[in-house]
Amino acid sequence: MGTTRNLNGGVIGVKNQSSAGLQGQTIFTSSSPSCLSIITNPSTRTINTVIAAGGGGGGKGDGGGGGAGGVIFQCLSVGGGETLGQTTIGGGGAGHPSPSSGGAGSNGSNSTLVVGSTTYTAVAGGAGGGPSVAGNPGGSGGGSGANGTVGSGTCGQGFPGGGGNPSPGGSGGGATAAGNPGGNSAGGAGRDVSSTYSGAPNCGVYGRGGLGDANSSGPGTNPSPSGAQPAQAANTANGGIGACNGGPGPGPSGAGGSGIVLIKELTKASGVWSLCSQRSAVADGTWAGVSKTAVSADILLVAGGGGGGGPTSFDVGFGGGGAGGLILQPNSLALTTGPNTITIGGGGAKRTTGEDSSINFLVAKGGGKGAGCSGPLDGGSGGGGNRATGSGGIAIQPSQSGYSAFYGFGNDGGDGANPGTVAAAGGGGAGGAGNNSTSGSGNNHGGPGGNGKSVGPSFPGAPLPNSGTLAGGGGGGARCTPNPSPGGGGPGGGGAGAGPSANGGNGTANSGGGGGGGNFGCTCAGEGGSGFAAIRITNAPPSMAVTPCTNSIVTCGSTKTARFTVTGTLTL
Repeated sequence: MGTTRNLNGGVIGVKNQSSAGLQGQTIFTSSSPSCLSIITNPSTRTINTVIAAGGGGGGKGDGGGGGAGGVIFQCLSVGGGETLGQTTIGGGGAGHPSPSSGGAGSNGSNSTLVVGSTTYTAVAGGAGGGPSVAGNPGGSGGGSGANGTVGSGTCGQGFPGGGGNPSPGGSGGGATAAGNPGGNSAGGAGRDVSSTYSGAPNCGVYGRGGLGDANSSGPGTNPSPSGAQPAQAANTANGGIGACNGGPGPGPSGAGGSGIVLIKELTKASGVWSLCSQRSAVADGTWAGVSKTAVSADILLVAGGGGGGGPTSFDVGFGGGGAGGLILQPNSLALTTGPNTITIGGGGAKRTTGEDSSINFLVAKGGGKGAGCSGPLDGGSGGGGNRATGSGGIAIQPSQSGYSAFYGFGNDGGDGANPGTVAAAGGGGAGGAGNNSTSGSGNNHGGPGGNGKSVGPSFPGAPLPNSGTLAGGGGGGARCTPNPSPGGGGPGGGGAGAGPSANGGNGTANSGGGGGGGNFGCTCAGEGGSGFAAIRITNAPPSMAVTPCTNSIVTCGSTKTARFTVTGTLTL
């Protein structure tokens, strides 16, 4: 939290925790791979989670309704910028098949969320029972078949199923209520989280128990009393519908609905606060008393490219400059209502690393300079290695914290060739590593700069610099003689390496391209290209504005794209 001196200011009781999570929410409707997880806002200290498991399948033949998947609805403490772990979404259990005699359905599957070192597990819904077959236990229990016993629920996640009457079967338990006795009775009620999660799927209600055995009479709403029962909708965690008497005629019972996971980064400051405690929270940027909310946007952010290599008097090292780091994040929550500072990094002068670009907690790192007499510098993409055996610089964009790394792009610079060559390597680009220099048959070939990244398709209708391909590495320079062949600039605004009569090329303005490397005493290195930002907002507010007027907004219907070529402010 930044400072450790806050001891609640002398107020007796539990130490309070303020969170400025900006109310951003993330919804998982399918399991995330282990490499894809969410990263909290740096000012978030508390999250709310809904973890709902797959519902159990209904039974057949005086069949019980499937129990709902267990539902966990709780708040958890997290660290700012914390990476949450893998999310698993449980599938719904199958109903009992047809044509066959009656029997129980299948249990659903668990859903899980990893926060810190703890795995939180919502327990799968229990299957509905069949003739004289008990409902299964689960997150919520399955309803019993005729003359069977009910399945139990899991404490804190769901309730037991309903019993047979003695015939037909009972309904499945729900997240907030037990199932009901047989007779086509309604399942146990689900949990309504719509007041916390605006716009959540299924109107924000999860974990309803499945209807019991299909009879034409009774208070339930079984859609097909004597035929095949439909599966529950995906991501509802509802229990499956029980089917009527067994035998080859009636169709199968219904499958349960799959689970879902919802996460909301809260803005809250509950409890009693001393002035000292409040000041500490404000200093940490976590105080909740600010009337801001997160705004979803597609964000492109490019840092300034690094300058080409060479010493102060004349250029002998001539490595190409590395491109500026590039971030491409869809549906980002980096912006808030009100003014947002957008920082655009300048390109590095020759022998100089480029400057960072930033939007709140997103930071694109400036490109590394190309190698001169000393080695190249690491950067968003690394600078190219010098002549002979110089190694290329390392890309640091992928190793930044949080979303800046997860959605960031950068690559290493190329390496110099074997001893004796007088050509240098290209700088790395957002789309590929810089190329090594080569020599042979009296020729010296500078390494081309690494490829940039094409981002135009992510911003339709908005003109981008360099036709939408940005952050190419600078080419390596080659000595004046013999037979020099400097490296070309990487596609994406990288400058070409210096040759006998031409200086190293500058990176294209607002592309983040690296500058071309100089050569042995004849010509100079190029400068890196400046950075850039594009911010695309669907259903943008009419008052959306940018300053200064050098920056601009492109409007296409209700979608607006802000283009930043210099540092300025975006007001939402």
